[in-house]
Amino acid sequence: MPASQEALAAALSPYLLMFIAFIIPVFGLAKISRGVTKATATLIQLVVFGLSLYTLLQVMQKGVITYTFAAFPPPFGITYIVDFLGAFMGILISTLFLLITPLSKHFVDDKEYFYSAMLGLEAGMLGVVYTGDIFNMFVMMEVTLISAYFLIASPRSPGSIKAAFKYAMVGTAAGMVFFLTAVMYYNALGTLNIAQGGAIISGIMASLGRALNPYQATSYIFMITLWTLIAEAALVPIHFWLPDAYSKAPPTVGALMAALSEGVAIYVMMRLFYIVMGGFTVEASVTLLVLGLISVIIGGTGMIYSKDIMKVIAYSTILDVGYMAVALSLGPTGIYIALGYILAHAIVKPTLFLSAGWVSRSLGTSNINEVKGAFRNNPAIFAGFLIGAAAVVGIPPTILFQAKFQLYGNVLYLGTWQFSPQSAFILLIMLLGSALSLAGFLRVIYPTYLLPGKSASPAPTYLKILVLLFAIGVLASGVAYWLISNHIIYPAGESLIGGRNAYIESVLNLWGG
Repeated sequence: MPASQEALAAALSPYLLMFIAFIIPVFGLAKISRGVTKATATLIQLVVFGLSLYTLLQVMQKGVITYTFAAFPPPFGITYIVDFLGAFMGILISTLFLLITPLSKHFVDDKEYFYSAMLGLEAGMLGVVYTGDIFNMFVMMEVTLISAYFLIASPRSPGSIKAAFKYAMVGTAAGMVFFLTAVMYYNALGTLNIAQGGAIISGIMASLGRALNPYQATSYIFMITLWTLIAEAALVPIHFWLPDAYSKAPPTVGALMAALSEGVAIYVMMRLFYIVMGGFTVEASVTLLVLGLISVIIGGTGMIYSKDIMKVIAYSTILDVGYMAVALSLGPTGIYIALGYILAHAIVKPTLFLSAGWVSRSLGTSNINEVKGAFRNNPAIFAGFLIGAAAVVGIPPTILFQAKFQLYGNVLYLGTWQFSPQSAFILLIMLLGSALSLAGFLRVIYPTYLLPGKSASPAPTYLKILVLLFAIGVLASGVAYWLISNHIIYPAGESLIGGRNAYIESVLNLWGG
């Protein structure tokens, strides 16, 4: 029964963040300056970035790594299991939080509690992508929920409080159902460990639970779980919380949540279904395809009819999640496309939210009719917004164009290399989504840059640098997409699909078996 310490850095990261998150409010009580609070938050995020980078290097060198808490292997203890996919998600999360959090001082009354919640949000996301235990995954999702609720409400305006309440109600309901499915999973298989579940379904390990047919029981359980993740990912019909939540939250919060939250929810879908079940069931694939296509239309339509610049961007998030869901429905090849979308989302959404957020912050409004000429004196910020918008529409050479091009190609033949009316219909819906997004962004670009009006005040230097860096990243990653695909996206997808047995064996080996 050997204890595993290889993934100690990954296991330590979320708990280190939560520990400092609880310490930071004491700074306010002790009358310690806010500069120290900000520096402490940045320092711990830098440390966690280092731990995430170290974890990634460990995975690249050794393959799947594990950490058992208190040396108790599953099913008795919680195990953190990190493969290339988990390490990729971890470095993405820690990098974005490190870069974006310092900008918060320009958008919010940055009291100690705000930074505590920011660290909590990062801790929750990292815990979700690193853990190999369904119950621990639930706990980390709740940490994310509580932190996000506070952050969305932090402006303390009626709109932000209402948006936070709506988000909390959906998140709480989804969390309760996820917890119940975790209980059902344990009852059926006798373990909460994801890898052991996969071993039982594959026949490698005897079931420890009560289900006579583990595969059938788990497929029913995961269909319920899927709906909780549909809510977390803001797919139609449980999307209604997102436009208000992301548009009313501080721009740094909206940028981080739009960049990462949906990607983390998609990650959980992939992790559970592919490791435990060996892939999405037919029912799950059909559900994702139908809801994905509807989300593309609803997201694009919302972009056209929204009168708020921040809501236009928020609805574009729903549209892009729809594309991710369609990709997942295509089977194993769709995993690589979805991962490309997750990476693209992480670069594109901060570009849009931060640039538009500065306009909203500077002029005191985000109403499209009241921000005419807002970008005129901020060419760097406008360039970032323009490139981000081009990416969402799918204009080359942006990274989202590359991801969409792959998706269109796979949908056109649905993996059979034979054209069909079904594939043509799906492709038509997705092309319509791109057209709607173009119309939606033109409604913003035309008045904010081409019409005369009051310009937003000059953006802070760091904000301009960061927006330009993200914008350059959108273009550069698009140009070098095949290189990124070969060295990042493909290995991440392969660790989930081809590396399923290695993931399972990493846990079975904890028992010496």
